[in-house]
Amino acid sequence: MKCEDLELFFKGDRDYLHGTTLFDSVMKWITDTYQNKTITKVDASFHHLVQRQVSLYDTPVEDDDKPVGIFSFIVDGERKKLYLYETDTPVRDRIAFSEEQISEQIQIDFSKQQATLHPLQGFSNIEHWVFMTKELHYKLYPELDGKWLFVRAQFPIYQQEMLPAQELVVRVLSNFQNKLTRSGLFVNDQKAGEIYFSLI
Repeated sequence: MKCEDLELFFKGDRDYLHGTTLFDSVMKWITDTYQNKTITKVDASFHHLVQRQVSLYDTPVEDDDKPVGIFSFIVDGERKKLYLYETDTPVRDRIAFSEEQISEQIQIDFSKQQATLHPLQGFSNIEHWVFMTKELHYKLYPELDGKWLFVRAQFPIYQQEMLPAQELVVRVLSNFQNKLTRSGLFVNDQKAGEIYFSLI
C-alpha cells in the first residue's frame, strides 16, 4: 500500500536526488508516523540513482520495477519495511547546498584510514556521515576513476541531529576490490553505525 508521495528536491547542481535527501525524508516520515515509539535497527539501502520524485510503500509493488531503495527498521520490537519507487513526476525544486562547508573541516588520518569532524550547524546526521565518508574515500583512493556513491547505512539507533561537542569519526573497515567499502561510524569513540559506498 502506498504510504506517501514524497516531495523532494535536488541539492546544489546535481541532477539526481541525493541519498541524504532520500534518507532524511524517509526517516522524517518514520518518526512522524511512529511518534513516541522506539525505533531501532535502521537499515537503508539504495539501488540506483533517482532523477524523479519517489513514492513510499509499505509493501512491494507488483508488476513494477525493483524499488530504488528499501528501509528496514524495528518499531517497539516489530520489524517493518518501506519501499521507495521512482515515479514519472519530475523534481522541480532545487536548494543551494555546499558540502565544502563540511569537507573543509574534516581531518584525515591516512594511517588509521579515518576522517574526524565536530558537527556543524545546519546539517543533518546523515549529511555529516555521507560527506565525511565521501571526502575520506577521495583522499584515500585518488588513483581510482569513478564516482563514490552512498548505497547503504545501518544504525542500531538513529540520532537525527548531532551536538557540537561530539566528535564524529568515519573509519574504513573493509574494502572489497575497490568497488564497495564498509566504514564504521563512531561518536565519541562509541560505534554508532556503518555506511557503505560503491564506486561507479
